[in-house]
Parts: sequence; C-alpha cells; structure tokens
Amino acid sequence: MAFIEPRGVESFVRKLAEDSTFPVAVTGSMAAREWATYAPAKAAYVYVSSIQEASEQWGLRPNAAAPNVILLEPKTVGDVPFVNTVRSQAGYPVAAPPQVAADLLNGPGREPAEGDYLIEWMKANEERWRRD
Repeated sequence: MAFIEPRGVESFVRKLAEDSTFPVAVTGSMAAREWATYAPAKAAYVYVSSIQEASEQWGLRPNAAAPNVILLEPKTVGDVPFVNTVRSQAGYPVAAPPQVAADLLNGPGREPAEGDYLIEWMKANEERWRRD
C-alpha cells in the first residue's frame, strides 16, 4: 500500500532506526544505497509484518497519487524478506542484498537498472555481503 510521510523519506527512515514492535526490512533504493548507490531514493519500500499496524505506528497517510513510502506485507513473518536482514549505517534494518536486487529488478522506472548495478557490485564484493 502507498503512503506519504509528510516530513520526507529521510525523516521516515529515522523512525525505522528506533525500536519497532514488529519485523521490518527496507528494500529498493533505500536499501541498495548501503552497498551501491545508484541514484537518490525517492521512496522507501519497506516489508512489514502488518501494514495496518506499521502505518498507524508511523503516522503515515494513505496516498496513491504521490507516495514516498510503500509498505509491503509478505504472507508470513518468516518469509524471505525478513531473513538475513542487516542494520544500515543509519540504524534501520535492510533486507539482504539478494532480496534487494530481486526487488529492484522487478520494480518500475529506473529500478531494474539499479538492480543490475547492485548485482555488479555484489559480484565484485562478495566477501562484503555473503553470509556462510
């Protein structure tokens, strides 16, 4: 579901760095910039265990026309987006690089090119992201 955070994307991710009462994993451009910045992120794509709970806790407003936050709810909390998350330099949880790359490759606009860029970075820096 699409929302607007009136104070902007950077303000929103600062909220994510605080303790959350439910699983959270940032994906897309906001997550990819942890490893390979391609272009500024215009929206935050975030996996959550409950869209309703997250949107209420974070004070998001529904907005399909010009969203800057998109909440994604997997079928179960144990689903892949929450596996192997890491903390960003700013303190918010991000999905594992392979998940972020897959999400970008399937996204709109410039996201597939950004996914390709992240995959190239992953190939060249395997020791920095791969877990045994």
